[in-house]
Parts: sequence; structure tokens; C-alpha cells
Amino acid sequence: MRQLISLALIALIATLGCASPGTALSITPPPPQAAAGDTIAIEFSDLPDNAVFTLQIGSRFEVEPGEAFSFEANSLVLPISLNSGTISASTENTAWTGLAASMGTTSVSIAGDADPDGRFSAEEALDIPEGTYEHLKLEGEAADTAEAVTAKLQLAGTKQGADDGRISFIIGGIGAGEVTVTVLVDGVEQMRSRVAVVNETAPDGAQPTSRSSGNTADNSSWQSPGISSESSGQEGGKHLTITSPDGRVSLTGVTDENLAIVETEITNAPEDWVAIGTGYTIIPPETGFSPAATLTIELPGTVLENLSQYNLFIARYEDDAWRMTQSRIDGNTIAGMIDAAGTYGLMTLEQEMNAAPTATLAQPPAPVTPAPTTHLPPGYAWYTAAAILTGFVLLLAYLRRRY
Repeated sequence: MRQLISLALIALIATLGCASPGTALSITPPPPQAAAGDTIAIEFSDLPDNAVFTLQIGSRFEVEPGEAFSFEANSLVLPISLNSGTISASTENTAWTGLAASMGTTSVSIAGDADPDGRFSAEEALDIPEGTYEHLKLEGEAADTAEAVTAKLQLAGTKQGADDGRISFIIGGIGAGEVTVTVLVDGVEQMRSRVAVVNETAPDGAQPTSRSSGNTADNSSWQSPGISSESSGQEGGKHLTITSPDGRVSLTGVTDENLAIVETEITNAPEDWVAIGTGYTIIPPETGFSPAATLTIELPGTVLENLSQYNLFIARYEDDAWRMTQSRIDGNTIAGMIDAAGTYGLMTLEQEMNAAPTATLAQPPAPVTPAPTTHLPPGYAWYTAAAILTGFVLLLAYLRRRY
């Protein structure tokens, strides 16, 4: 019996020693929003050598049928080498696609027609050295019936190099849209982060334009809301502030007293966008603002209580589709500059990341550092189970000896 207990104790000590979690792999995703031309970065720590590391950069963006398109990851800084690796690409809703990658004197170029369903894929096997890649580019032509193109770039291989580092790149080709960045280690998804890319071109100085927005309310029966004014000190008279009937939305910096804001139901939102509250239509809908006006929306109390759980932005309904506008949170409101009347609404992106979201700004004034995603080493669960089993054996031995 004593021998049994001694063996169990030795097994328990050995198991507990193995069960120590040690240093865990950590992946820190990029902030959920960036302006076109901004650097998107992913930080990692304790990434072991010989692990199979995969980086995927994908996007879905609107196109006209038959239109030329381009999706690029420029100035890609890769601080690790990926041996026995591959560079691959895929697109959907295209007529043909070409893949080009360039780093110094090394380059990869593949092109081909899409299959009858509009899908294209290509892969090049090679060792991927650490360094800065001038560009990874997908370009081609959208299918004749396409309204949007889905594109994905992927780097994969056996990791060698620094355990801690920062991968960064600049998205090019698309003026605005959504980019999904995914990291896998040994085939297991460690991070998936969606980054809303907004066009930072400011509407200041834009000329008045005639635009028609979907979901536009009938302006034949609207009633004038409360209007306040202040002297602009410039030509064109006073600048007005137009307020919605519920007092939650205001439009500042306009000069037309005939403007009004009416509530509108939000419909046809993209699958991964969530509308918060009702929409608001500024009428008459064909009015342009030069200089741009400021649209401000009051955030609901339920949102303010859990602000870190939302990736908020103001969206505009234009040409039968919702589009992001440049906007930022200030206290209990979110505001953006707009150059035309139309239908607007407060929205948020659905969360897909395993890590708790931390960014709350749409077009933040300062970089936001999301919480890192931490994963225990492979096999840790088995070590824990073994420790529990050993303890059970000790208990049985004790009971047999006592009774």
C-alpha cells in the first residue's frame, strides 16, 4: 500500500510540474476602424518556432458590373520567416484576377480567368523571408453581373524568427469598405478581426450636388422642427441648427430654413451591420451642403452603459446601399461631417472576435489598443485532467488503508 501511495505522489508531482501553463501565445488584433491609407497592425508574443503560421487579409467591396478592381496590402512588414510556405489568393464575382507580390528583387505574379461561377484561386509555393514587401496586390475585372467582389490574400508557412513582433500593412485599392484580418497557428484560428476602412476625404468645400437617397421620407407632409441660429460671420447669412422632433439628432452649420429632419425606418442594412434605433432623413433630399454640415446623433443610454461593446459609426443610405461615413464619438454623442441631405442612421458592426472588444471610437482621435487574445499551450487540458485523476487514485488508496 505504501508503494502505491508513493507512486501516486510521484505521479502527482510530475503531472503538476507539466501542468504549469508557462508562457502563453498572445495575439493583439488591430483597432476596429481605420482611415484609407492608415497602417493596420497585429502584435504577437510567445509565438514558437516551427509552428505553422497563417495570415489572411480579406475584404468585400462594392463594384460596378465589369469594372476593374484592385485590392492591395502595401508596405507589409513581416518580422518572421515562413519556411516551406505559400502565397495564395482567391476572389469571387470576378471575370479574371491577377496576383502580384514584390519584395526587393523577389516577385510573384499569377493571373487567370475565373471559373463559370466567378471564382478564382491561385497559390505559389516558396520560402517567405522576413522583411518588408512593397505590395501584395489582387487586381482584375468584376463579373458582368457583379455588385461586389470578395477578395482574400494569404501567407502561410513554418515560422522561424522572433517570438515577439508586429506585423503591419497599409490597405490600398479600395476607398472604403471592410477588411477582415485572420491569424491561424497550427491550423487553429487565434484571431479574427474586422476593420472598417473609411474614406478620410473630408467633404469640406464640396459643391452642392443633387442626390437621391433610398428610404427617403415623403416630404409633402413634413412639419418644420425647432430651428436655432447664430451669426456665421461670413457671406450667406446665419448658420442654423436643425433638430429632429425627438430631439436626438441635430444638423449644424446649414443656411436653409426649409430643411427638416424626420424619422425613417432603417431597412436593407448589410448582414453584419446592426442598426441602433431609428433612421433619420434630412429633407428636402436633393439639398447639398457647402461647406459641409455637422450631423450629431445622441447615443442611447443602453449604449452608453456598455460603450466598449460597440463599434459605432454613422451610416448613409445612398444608391440603394448603406455606406459608412467618417464619424467620431464625443461624450454622449457621435458626429460626422456630411455634404448632402439624405437618410442616415446609427449603426455598429457585429462582433466576431473572441477577445473582448475595446475600441469605441468611429475614426478615433488616438490609437486604441485592443485587449490581447491569450491561448494556453496545447495539451494543457490533458495535464489538468491527469492531475485530477492522480488525486482520485490517492483518495482511493487512503480510503482502502483506513477502512
